[in-house]
Amino acid sequence: MRKRSKSSLFSEFTPTKIDAVQGKNNFVVMSGGHLLYKVVWQRNMNFGDIAKSYLTYLQTHYGSNVAVVFDGYPSDVTRNSTKSAEHI
Repeated sequence: MRKRSKSSLFSEFTPTKIDAVQGKNNFVVMSGGHLLYKVVWQRNMNFGDIAKSYLTYLQTHYGSNVAVVFDGYPSDVTRNSTKSAEHI
């Protein structure tokens, strides 16, 4: 399989203002890795509070039609994963 660079893929997209595409029928797929940097954890927050913070951020910025995907590399690169084709 011939692999293209990410920058060449990006250049295929047409720039669109975010206000023009937001609507109640849209579905957003969010990178979980990116999301980790968007919400600041306060000291002594428990798991429930952290989860609520992420949900609030997602609902505020993207509405209720959103999915978060974590697709990073496994620590053991010999295992099968969604990124296995990247290693060929």
